[in-house]
Amino acid sequence: MRKKSFVYNSAILIISAMIVKLIGAFFKIPLTNILGGNGMAYFSCAYSIFMPVYAISVTGLPVAVAKLVSESNAKNDYYGISEIKSVSIRLFSTIGFIFTFIVILLSYPFCKYIANLTFAWPSVVMIAPTVIISCIISVYRGYYEGLNDMYPTAISQIIESVVKIIAGLLFSYKSFEFLNNNPETVKNIADFFNILSSESEIIYSVASAAAITGITLSSLLGMLFMIFKSKSDKSIIKTKKSHNKNLYKSLIKIALPVSAGSLVTSLTTLSDLTTITYSIEKIIEKSPDFFAFLNISRNETAGFVYGSFTGLAITVFNLVPSVVNMFGKSIFPAISEAKALNDHNKIKASIEKALLTSAFFAIPSGLGITFLSKEILTFLFKDKIYEILISYKSLSILGIGVIFLSLSTTFFSMLQAIGRPDIPLKAMIFGTIIKILGNIVLIPIPEININGAAISTTVSYIIIFVISAISLLKESDMKITKSIKSSIEIMVYSSLLCGLSATIAHSLLSDLVSYRINLLLSIVFGGFIYLIFTATISYFDKSAVNSIKNSYFLKNSIEK
Repeated sequence: MRKKSFVYNSAILIISAMIVKLIGAFFKIPLTNILGGNGMAYFSCAYSIFMPVYAISVTGLPVAVAKLVSESNAKNDYYGISEIKSVSIRLFSTIGFIFTFIVILLSYPFCKYIANLTFAWPSVVMIAPTVIISCIISVYRGYYEGLNDMYPTAISQIIESVVKIIAGLLFSYKSFEFLNNNPETVKNIADFFNILSSESEIIYSVASAAAITGITLSSLLGMLFMIFKSKSDKSIIKTKKSHNKNLYKSLIKIALPVSAGSLVTSLTTLSDLTTITYSIEKIIEKSPDFFAFLNISRNETAGFVYGSFTGLAITVFNLVPSVVNMFGKSIFPAISEAKALNDHNKIKASIEKALLTSAFFAIPSGLGITFLSKEILTFLFKDKIYEILISYKSLSILGIGVIFLSLSTTFFSMLQAIGRPDIPLKAMIFGTIIKILGNIVLIPIPEININGAAISTTVSYIIIFVISAISLLKESDMKITKSIKSSIEIMVYSSLLCGLSATIAHSLLSDLVSYRINLLLSIVFGGFIYLIFTATISYFDKSAVNSIKNSYFLKNSIEK
């Protein structure tokens, strides 16, 4: 089977990730504008219970399958490759079915007694089938990624994103519009379920569940594409039904630590749900008028603050790391193959390449978010004035966290590729403990309030970054060379200048053009300054420029 280079795979994944995230932004942003802080609280609550289940049942799958497939591919064991795929599908579809049932079973008690957001349970029920769907689609993605073919993964992700934005927004908007114009229907829903609540709670609950129904539909279509792609692939060697117990054990052995690490990450999100709402209620008890400017009832305030933080600040926060993570994902097969062949030089070269490429994008992006947090949120959510007031300072703090999370996810992929998935797990556990403690201590302080969640998140990812970086260097027997150090320093200095330049440009243009054109021009100007300053300094630092030139994004050719 033809092997594709890091350059090609990275290009495919980065392009698809950019498309997916752009579409995702066009989904989350108008959805937030439809649902507001209250509706996004229900939406985020559904994901808070979904993500831990997704983490333990799904996230380790593509890593485990890709690792075993890439190792077999390096040895030209095509029968073994096919056997891995068939065993994986049977094993993980069973696991997915079990966890889907668990989510449905726990949906109501979780929302009512833990999240204190009873009306989120329809959203949780509608997202539950996504677990088994994701299990199946992840097996196929891991299979193709192990073969160094990122094309099927990219196409399936784009299909999911397109369907999600069309179906999710359409379902949500139409249900919201219908219920707003038909109060009698809302009353009938309340009577049918014997619910004593405001009309708005029911409307937002149904609209959130409708949006998630569109997401579930998108996952289903993405899965169908992968199945049809696999069946039409003539190069695949078919195997008979296998009961290879060692293969089952190998899959679980690799997948479990990765899933556990992802579980810890998702529990961090879950901790936000519980600690934020609880802490905001404590603030209200101490200072009843603290959030009076929101003009909503005290009962709705905690959910509104939580929904604003997750719907606005966290939405922007997650954009950059999810794109940068593609660098680690694309280099994963190459490192796995090099590990199987004991090619230590290739491992070191691959790590350096992924590190520099990730840093090149992560550092200016994170600092740009820090400098222009309020402007970015106003650009994306112009009508959500109160939500922006709640979350823009948090996003400014989270901009620093963007850098360390982006680099950490890349390090995680490389550690998993060299056979040490336990290290990301340990790092995430420690970081999560710091995150939870930070939330508990900082958020109840009125002067800090929701910004405490941003501070604790950023600090936790700094710690996770340090642990994962030190561990990766140790496990790969790699050292921070002068050229790598110089390259990183150049990126930091250039990024600071980029952020300052963008801020100054935004201030100068504020009275000349519309705020949206202003932000776009400021970002373009800041990016231009970043590239020019990086190139200028690198010109006088030959060791740094050689390192930067060796990273994939500046290569002029694609290795086949």
